[in-house]
Amino acid sequence: AGMAGAADTAIVATALAGLSEAGGSAPIVQAMLVSPAIGLGGLDPAALMTPSTDLEAMKEALLQQVEAAGDGIPPYFSGIVADIAADQPAVAISLAYPDCDMAEHAAELLGERWASTMPDAAQGQLEGGVTQGMDALCAATLTITATEPSPVGNPIFDAVLNAHMRGSLAALQISASPAGEEQ
Repeated sequence: AGMAGAADTAIVATALAGLSEAGGSAPIVQAMLVSPAIGLGGLDPAALMTPSTDLEAMKEALLQQVEAAGDGIPPYFSGIVADIAADQPAVAISLAYPDCDMAEHAAELLGERWASTMPDAAQGQLEGGVTQGMDALCAATLTITATEPSPVGNPIFDAVLNAHMRGSLAALQISASPAGEEQ
């Protein structure tokens, strides 16, 4: 379990580094950890699990899934979605990726998918980025900031929770190969 612990630690540390960058100095009100399973519409979660659990093997499993990618963002190791207490309601998303090229691509797609799939209440000013993490890992980040203050809570984070509860958080949907296509 030593290797698994080290891999998990690097992944979590990378997601946290991205969150710290994306959220700035604003306090975190609440946060939700996300695993790739949240976005695995048409993918096989078992395909992302490798017996060795070292980062290289995990990256290979992810890359095999990416090659069959269609609509969606590249598969991520895990991530954090946080409700940020800034001047205006905001949400910061940080997803841990095997390398910075993939994270950069993901950050762009994440912003596009957010704009096209989330309800009006969850829209705002979008700012994407990439943060260097541990062991060559990188975090893709997206901060969504409301354009005006909210009298009650954070409508952006509420929209994330609602979409998650309905199993339709499409902004975090991982690319899937067309149905029925066997490898």
